[in-house]
Amino acid sequence: AEERAWQEAAAQGTAQAISEEARARAMRPPPSEELVVKLLAAVEVMNGCGSVAVAEANGWLMRLAETADCWPCALAALHRAPSEGVAHGLLSLCLSLVRQARLSLAPMPSELAPLVQRMWSGATEATPARRQACTLLCALACIDGHEAEQLLDWSLGLARADGSLHLLALHVLQDLAFEVFHRPLQSKPLTRLLQDFSPDVLSYLDDCASSDGLLWLGLQALQQWV
Repeated sequence: AEERAWQEAAAQGTAQAISEEARARAMRPPPSEELVVKLLAAVEVMNGCGSVAVAEANGWLMRLAETADCWPCALAALHRAPSEGVAHGLLSLCLSLVRQARLSLAPMPSELAPLVQRMWSGATEATPARRQACTLLCALACIDGHEAEQLLDWSLGLARADGSLHLLALHVLQDLAFEVFHRPLQSKPLTRLLQDFSPDVLSYLDDCASSDGLLWLGLQALQQWV
């Protein structure tokens, strides 16, 4: 009973923090166009060569990551990424913020999901940027159990509604299970949540195993769930 009370209090605290972040995002002005342009240029440099230029760009990115402007600028830049490499670099920056618990003005998973779906629309392969987008989406969702539950519903709904998005659904299911079952320090409530969803997920993965084009990816996702 004591453990359950602690978990409920923690969940309430997380929900309150997320609500406060949502209000802060709604009240915050749009990101500086100058910063967005500089961010895109810095990530482009990081994908190139030249030790001096790369070092300068990396230093600028590290300084930006310590400010409240980083999340809004990174998200705005993602919508305008001119190439796969730049998109991957921006997503990697965002994921590093999540891993370091720098979540001030971070997006809700539901805000990021449309962009991730757009990146995967019509995709026939998992590029590094598409994979990183899934990982970021799942990492954000695992901050709060309610968001993780919504992401599970969303991914299974994608697979049922649009056969062309099976790749996205499978990668999300794979990454979400990895975040919960295989990364350290994840909470017990998230483990129980995925266990509750397990019958639906395993049924879907079983269906994928009967498809030649989805067999291997379905088996990879299954490894994370069993």
